[in-house]
Amino acid sequence: TINPQQRDDYDALIQALREQDWKPQQIAHFWSITPDDILTHQEQNGDIQLKHQFFENCQNLGFYSLLFLAQTLEQQNIIEQIKLVVITNNLHDVTGSENLCPDKATILGPCNVIPQEYLNITCSCIDIVFTESGNKQSQRLVKYLLSELAAPVTDRLIAYRGNLRWIKSYDAVDKDDIITSKTKLRKGGVYLITGGLGNIGFAMSEYLAKTMQAKLILLGRKDIPERNQWSQWLLTHDESNEVSHKLRKVIMLEELGAEVQVISADVANKQQMQKAIALAKERFGEINGVIHAAGINDDAYYSIQDTSITQSQSQFHPKVYGLFALEKVLRGQKLDFCLLTSSSSSVLGGMGLTSYSAANIFMDVYAHKHNQMNSFPYICTNWDTWQSQDSEKQDITLGLALKKIRMTPQEGIEVLRRLLSINTTVQLIISAGELQPRIDEWIKREFLRNKKATNEENLFSNYQRPNLQTAYVPPRNEIEQKIATIWQNNLGVGEVGINDNFFELGGNSLLGIQIISHLRETFQINLSMRSLFDKPTIAGMSNYIENIRDTTKKLLDFSSITSS
Repeated sequence: TINPQQRDDYDALIQALREQDWKPQQIAHFWSITPDDILTHQEQNGDIQLKHQFFENCQNLGFYSLLFLAQTLEQQNIIEQIKLVVITNNLHDVTGSENLCPDKATILGPCNVIPQEYLNITCSCIDIVFTESGNKQSQRLVKYLLSELAAPVTDRLIAYRGNLRWIKSYDAVDKDDIITSKTKLRKGGVYLITGGLGNIGFAMSEYLAKTMQAKLILLGRKDIPERNQWSQWLLTHDESNEVSHKLRKVIMLEELGAEVQVISADVANKQQMQKAIALAKERFGEINGVIHAAGINDDAYYSIQDTSITQSQSQFHPKVYGLFALEKVLRGQKLDFCLLTSSSSSVLGGMGLTSYSAANIFMDVYAHKHNQMNSFPYICTNWDTWQSQDSEKQDITLGLALKKIRMTPQEGIEVLRRLLSINTTVQLIISAGELQPRIDEWIKREFLRNKKATNEENLFSNYQRPNLQTAYVPPRNEIEQKIATIWQNNLGVGEVGINDNFFELGGNSLLGIQIISHLRETFQINLSMRSLFDKPTIAGMSNYIENIRDTTKKLLDFSSITSS
């Protein structure tokens, strides 16, 4: 028996198994199965505090539970292959009749990222529904689940509905189906944009100003001066000042023909949002559309081992609690649309993006849930990476040629123009590169099957060490020599010095995954992708490996003494 909310209990569990020489090869996680009557009660109750509590309860049994489990497996140095199967109910909109539960959908975030950060773990999620009572349904579901547990992992997202097994796939939108002359936007329309002065929010605001001379209500977390103080502020602060930058953005929008009202409000605070809506309606009248672009991108990148409840809450704040408050204050409004800006990390995951991916997946399922019961549509858009000041960091974290496929703001706005002309789609994934190969690479991990062939090929295609500022220092011992050989084979570089930086040598996340996999096999220790980001040189990695070996030896010695 363990308490799912206690991180230490997971350590005790794995340690107890190891003391009996039991190493988990398969783990089935059933804590995200809930009775339908709980979901129905939650759906009927509109109190925000109760919604918050229900969401937290779901995280304790789902997202946080899986996070703690993965952290324990790394900390306990479990390097054997593990098949992790998460069983849920009411997550996927397959038939249109499911009583969807977005609160539990966050568990798919760790399902995305755990196999990307820990190459010895495969992860799949099986979703079921309870459509009838009695033994007949139970026996059928047990049979299906036992079959899944016994079989190799071939599909990541699976849903059982009746006697049918469904797997998730994605269809491209035919451009001929998009009638770009018909749009949901109105000339001179009134549009509320949360995160309206952020990168994506402002780009969308600029488009509405240029094309529709819209009336814009821009919501942000931070205060800006009263309008009569703007001139003085701009005169007394330099161009790098954050507030000055926002003021110039607003002035630009007004020069383009928009009427703009900037309101400081926490999107997750119901009272502040009610006040903001009241101010907007007092000035502009009825609101025609909403774009929910609020998010915290500068605090998104944490390895699974470093992800905490506090950090996760910062991601959930705008995208989960923000949606709760937004739904409350918009109730009764006759909107043309509400556009939710989600992320392609919902589909592709991304190392270091566990809680970010989870928060965006919540938005996706929330949109499907909303559209089952409401007349005006939520449109959920899973955006790929936009060019920004943080793009270099995103390149390293998400990897694989993101420099080439990052979307420009102009491309993003062209996508916005088209998607606002589509009438029937609840969710759209906007991928700057072909989506399926990216899923095959990052989610299905097909590169692992071909890594041996890739390494053999690289042995014959090594190029010279690039011109680096770091002087070449050859390996000094056996560990450094083994690491250097692995780096050379995977990077295709003929000579790698012990102080050369992995990323300066042309490394990215995909190559990093392969290198970590080979280091694990060579040294028989548990290494996460975090170790490569923390120690991106051979010398640093060598010290890291030696420290793990010393720690493991001490633990084994201690275990031997206590057993005696």
